[in-house]
Formats: sequence, C-alpha cells, structure tokens
Amino acid sequence: MPDFLKILQTDLKELQYSSKLRKVKIAVLDTGIDAAHPFVKGRVKESWRFDKNPDGTFVPVKVRRGCSNAIGGHGTEIASRILMCAPNVEIIDIRVLDLDYAGGGGLSELVLEGFKLAIASGAKVINMSYTARKSIERRIAPLCEEAYRNHLIVVAAKRNNPLEDDLGFPAELSSVIAVDKADMGSIFDILYTGVPPIEFAANGENVEVAQVSTSGYRNVCLSRRATGTSYATATVSAVIALFLGLYPDLKFFELKTLLKYLSDSRNTVNKYLHQRK
Repeated sequence: MPDFLKILQTDLKELQYSSKLRKVKIAVLDTGIDAAHPFVKGRVKESWRFDKNPDGTFVPVKVRRGCSNAIGGHGTEIASRILMCAPNVEIIDIRVLDLDYAGGGGLSELVLEGFKLAIASGAKVINMSYTARKSIERRIAPLCEEAYRNHLIVVAAKRNNPLEDDLGFPAELSSVIAVDKADMGSIFDILYTGVPPIEFAANGENVEVAQVSTSGYRNVCLSRRATGTSYATATVSAVIALFLGLYPDLKFFELKTLLKYLSDSRNTVNKYLHQRK
C-alpha cells in the first residue's frame, strides 16, 4: 500500500491523462448507452438489457458491441460525463430502465437484476445516477452490502426533488457513496457536506454532456449543458476511477477519506449548506 499522505497530495488534473493509469471498469446502471456516440465510441466494453419472461422474471441479454442500447439519452450523458473526467475508464452498460416498465412494478425488479449483473461484471465502480423509491430498501441493501464486501464502490445520486423521508435509494445506505450536486469551479472539486447520509457534493450544475441524436452524428451538435445530481454522481465516479487507476487496492473507506480531503474549506461547505435551504 502506498503512503496515504502521498496519495492525498495527488493532483487530479495531472493524473487525468497520466500514462501510468490502469484501466478501471465502471458499470453504468441507467437508460442504456448509445455506443455509437463519438463521446463514448469504443469505450463501451459491454452492453446489457433485460427481457421479461412469461413468469414475470427478467433475463439479461447481451447487446452487440458498438450498437445503441439506449432508451432515451440519460445513460449516454452519464457515460460521456464519466469519460470526459476519467479517460482511463471502460464502461459496462447495463440498462435498467425501459419504456415498458418505467413507473411500474417492473422498475424495481430491473434495478435489482441490473445490480446483481453489475456485481458479477468485473466492474470496480457501480454508478447509479438515478434513484429508486424507499420501497426497494430491504431488497437493495443486501446487494450494496455484497458489493461492499467484494470491494466494489457504489456511487449513487441523491434525489433531485427529495420526497418526505426519502432522499433516494440506494443513496441513503451507508454502504454507498452518496452524492448531491453543487455549483463548483472545477470538475474535480468535491465537497464533504458533513450531513449523512448524503456526505458528498460535486459539480453538477451546467456541465457538458453528450447529446443523443436518433438520426446519427454527422453535422449535429454533439453536446449540451445539463444540471442534476446525476451528473455530479458521474463526476465522483470518475474521480474514484482516477485514484483506482493509480492505486487499484484502495478500499471503500480509504476512498471516502480521499474524497473528504478533496473538499474545500469550511466556508465552501457553508455555502453549499446555504444553497440547500
């Protein structure tokens, strides 16, 4: 294990394009990714969706590499944000939202099945830039614990519009790194909020992400600006991937400590808390 004090002095901007970085796989559980988009092309190593059996269970289906697996643009946006911040990332695309099931009982089941697939996928980080309802807590908590015990890092978004007693799941669980959004000066600025369970905030205001086009990508605008906890979560996943690219044996508690020490001064934290009011 390298000297932890030395790791704390890491300059992420210099590290971002270091030739010393190892590849780090991040499983993106979302609406699926258009692997043909120039921002992510060649970086999506696997894509998965789920078919529903007559008995109501779901079976994973591998999508041909390089093809679109997207229902909507959100998953592609998240993947592009991760890759912009951490070029050493390889994406495992797991579609857990589908027009047939979104908003219905199938949504929770897809999230759970996708999470199981992510744990088995060989990914080091699992990015969940959306939230499930509190009703999923008892079933997703054991999976987060399993990920933790296997040294996988789950990074989950806070709900943009919190419900009563529900900031979003799995973000409320202590076995994940939960993220809120903030208006930051740099993509690598991380805030330690000091307010569990959402202990971190990152740049999620007016950030650049891929813009999806159903008609291809010739002579179209490739990006747009977006705001939300989804993009802040992707940023934190990318920061973690940079650290893991140089120090692959870092554990969950060590990474949380690194994120805490990346945080700005108390005045910046107070500014964040003021924004939340």
